[in-house]
Amino acid sequence: MVLDAGCGDGIQAEKIVSLHQVVGIDISATRIKRAKKRVKRADFLVGDIFAIPFEENAFSTVVMLAVIEHLKEPQKALREIHRVLADDGFLVLDFPSKSNFIDILLLKLFGIESDWGLYIDRSHVFFYDMEQMKRLLYQSGFDVIDIQGGPWIRWDLPFISKFVWKRKRWPLLEAFDLSFGKLPLIRKYGAVQIFLARKHER
Repeated sequence: MVLDAGCGDGIQAEKIVSLHQVVGIDISATRIKRAKKRVKRADFLVGDIFAIPFEENAFSTVVMLAVIEHLKEPQKALREIHRVLADDGFLVLDFPSKSNFIDILLLKLFGIESDWGLYIDRSHVFFYDMEQMKRLLYQSGFDVIDIQGGPWIRWDLPFISKFVWKRKRWPLLEAFDLSFGKLPLIRKYGAVQIFLARKHER
């Protein structure tokens, strides 16, 4: 059974439900209503990620996508996820990352450091890099197994946005993004990073 923690409108649950039994929780009753309309075969309930209403070891996998950057107490949420996750279970999470190809290049070549992960969404409270997320997960009882990134293009950059939206060249840039992102040296250095983790071995 998969827990979609911070499920929002059920977009991820819709992709998972054909393969797994899914339970989604979100603090917003409005978004839970939307999720129930979107995905009929999953179970959704209003719930707090800091006090997940399930027993220990209830889930084989927990998915937490585009959530952790919104949390003022991320470790509290991760420890609660650790509680409900089976001992051999997996955690999948993603977040906008400082450790992306473009920001690393800007910092190395020009000494420019950006906090774009905070201003693209004003509800973001922290902008993590790869090492910070590794430490946070380890301190919360998880070992990182794999890291992937994508897209590698920073879509928030003004000249990129203008190129994509005003000239309607999204398919061209998206194809380039997908191809470039397959290169081994930069595969995990996307603007969004996806972490696969599991509980510490006892």
